[in-house]
Amino acid sequence: ARRAPGTALARSRAAAEALVLEYCKQHAINGYCLRPRFIFGKDDAFVMPALIRLAAKGTYIGDGSQQYSIIDVDDYAKLMLELGRRIDTQALPCEQIPLNMGYQQPLSFASMFSTLQGLQPGTGIKRRIPYPAALATACNLLPFQKLKSLATQLQLIGLDHYSDISETRSRLHDDILCRDSLEYFRELAQHFKESSCN
Repeated sequence: ARRAPGTALARSRAAAEALVLEYCKQHAINGYCLRPRFIFGKDDAFVMPALIRLAAKGTYIGDGSQQYSIIDVDDYAKLMLELGRRIDTQALPCEQIPLNMGYQQPLSFASMFSTLQGLQPGTGIKRRIPYPAALATACNLLPFQKLKSLATQLQLIGLDHYSDISETRSRLHDDILCRDSLEYFRELAQHFKESSCN
């Protein structure tokens, strides 16, 4: 059975997705609701810098086994174009479905943390947050906006955020989703290290 969305962000996304797909069904038009998890890129001003800061502080979230679907912003754009061309050029039955977006192999927190710590040798683990889900739940119960924001961040990095991409792959001719997620993340981390030195 599919798990119900557990965060306010996930619930709002699910509600928006349901509205879009219902509209497409009512009007008999194709509709894909794309579900990326973590979108990275060389000009990323938010996600990658936040992960770099987290690793620099030596803050280790959970046991490191939590996994994420990741994709580069340029690859994501290519996939959107390919799906759009598919709708425009192929005589296929009309469909309205959500599609998970990300590289085939998810990336673990442990791999991300190790890669980012490698940018600054000697940092090490200084503090652990062993139960991010429990802490996030506790923060959400308190009436303080900063704690609710912390809860959202803990839910994003402390829980699994990856999904099966087989439905997406079956609709594509491109092998972009076969890209090695860890190798990509290492290249991106190196780019951020080199660009911060300039």
